[in-house]
Amino acid sequence: RAAYQLAETADRYVSGLYAGASTATPDNTIETTQFTSTNVYDKFVDLSVVMDSANLPEEGRYAVVPPWVAGLLQKNATFLAAQPSTTLNGQVGSVAGISILKSNNVTTTGTSPVVSHIMAGVPGAVTYAEQIVNVEGLRLEGSFADAVRGLHLYGAKVLDPVQLFDLQANP
Repeated sequence: RAAYQLAETADRYVSGLYAGASTATPDNTIETTQFTSTNVYDKFVDLSVVMDSANLPEEGRYAVVPPWVAGLLQKNATFLAAQPSTTLNGQVGSVAGISILKSNNVTTTGTSPVVSHIMAGVPGAVTYAEQIVNVEGLRLEGSFADAVRGLHLYGAKVLDPVQLFDLQANP
């Protein structure tokens, strides 16, 4: 459980870096209309075309989507027909060369409608580093249980905002 919480905390931190796309010239924020099960595949194909126009490398392209977008993709016949029989953990599949990854920590803004900020790009856009510095076991006071605590250091930065995109989606 502790490892899962460490990963969740770091994932939440990195998902906030989508705003770095707006510092690119031109602005890499892609405002979009409502996502549905019939148009969701086309939205990612359009994103791939925008990435091609920005001259991004084709290798390693990714988009991090919230669970509701992953669900819409699972209902899209074109997406399902194009997928291999197995995928990696956390990976929903791929569309037009973009690996679609799912996260519960995709940043949302607004209230009506709620806008999900799908972060997309290539590995050179963002850097991430982490280290577990200290780990120690201890006896919990007032019970017969043991615990482990540690210090998790992490950080991330947008290195190249031109290679990062903020695809805005609403359900």
